[in-house]
Amino acid sequence: MKDSPVLKLQDMASSSSTNIEELLLRAKIISVKLGLSDIAEWLEHELTGYPNDVELPEYRIIRDAKVMGFNPQRGWIPCSLFNLMEADKRAYDAVTTINFNNPVSMIAEFAKSDKTLYCDLPEPCADFLREITSCNFRMSWPIVPSLMTKILSHVRGKVVDWALLLESKGIYGEGLLFSPEEKKEAQSVTYNTINNHGNGMTVLGDVNNDHSVVGGTVSNVQQQNITGDFSALERQLKEHGIDDADINELKDVIDQTPKPETKEEVEKGFGAWIGKMTIKALEGAIKIAGAAAPALLTNAICHHYGIPV
Repeated sequence: MKDSPVLKLQDMASSSSTNIEELLLRAKIISVKLGLSDIAEWLEHELTGYPNDVELPEYRIIRDAKVMGFNPQRGWIPCSLFNLMEADKRAYDAVTTINFNNPVSMIAEFAKSDKTLYCDLPEPCADFLREITSCNFRMSWPIVPSLMTKILSHVRGKVVDWALLLESKGIYGEGLLFSPEEKKEAQSVTYNTINNHGNGMTVLGDVNNDHSVVGGTVSNVQQQNITGDFSALERQLKEHGIDDADINELKDVIDQTPKPETKEEVEKGFGAWIGKMTIKALEGAIKIAGAAAPALLTNAICHHYGIPV
C-alpha cells in the first residue's frame, strides 16, 4: 500500500500546494490504466480546454454575473439590468452567464491575479445591451480571482471524490500497475457529474491585461461540407432551430449579393441577417448560444462558399 498511486493521488489532491496540472496528469494516467474512458475524457478537457461542442460542468459556469460599463470620466459603473430581467429572463440569462472552457492552467493563472479582470462581452451581447439601455460604453464582466479559485477547488474536490471511491472499491494499485481484478472492479466506477450546461464561451487574453475578452469560440464545431449547396446549408440551419422564413431571407441575400471571397466579405454582406439571428439566439428562440451565434453562422456561410475559416 505504501506505493499506491490511488493513495498518492488522494494526498496530492488534498494539498493546496500541488500543481493542478500535475494532479490532473497523474489522475489521467490512473484513469487510462484502469480503462475508465469517461473520466479520462473529463481530465483531458480540464487539461486542454473544453471544445465548443462539449457541455461544460456546472462549476465552470458563472451565473448572474454583473455587467459593467466603462465611463471615460467615471471609470467602471454598474449596468442596471433589472428591466431586462423583468421583461425577458432568457435574454437576461444570456448576457449574465459566463462560461469558462479554458485549460485549467489558464484558470490557475487567473486565480493568481490580485485585481479584478474586466472581460468584454461579445459584441452581439454588448450591442443588444447598448440598444436597450442607451448606454454606449464598453461593456464588460468583472471577474474576481476568487471565482477562478472556486473552479480549481471544485476540480480538486472531484479528483478527491474519485480517488476515495476507488479506495472504497479496494482499488489501490502498486506503482502505476493495477491487477486484473482491480481493473475489472474499476469498471463499476463512472463519472456522471461532468456533462451539464454551457455555451462554449472562452476567456481570451493576458491575465495581466484588463482588456481580456470573453467570447464564443466555434472553431472546433464540426461543419458539414456544404460548399455551394444551399439545401445542405438549409438543413444545417434547421438543425439549429432557424425557421423557414429566416432561411428564405438568407437565400434572398445570397441570391442578391455578389459572391464573397473572404470571411470579412461574408461578415459585411450578411451582417444584418447574422445580427438578427444573434438576437434570436440571445432570446433563446433558436438552438444556438447567443455568444456563439455570430461566429457559427459566419462559418456556416463561409463553408457554403468554400471560404476557409
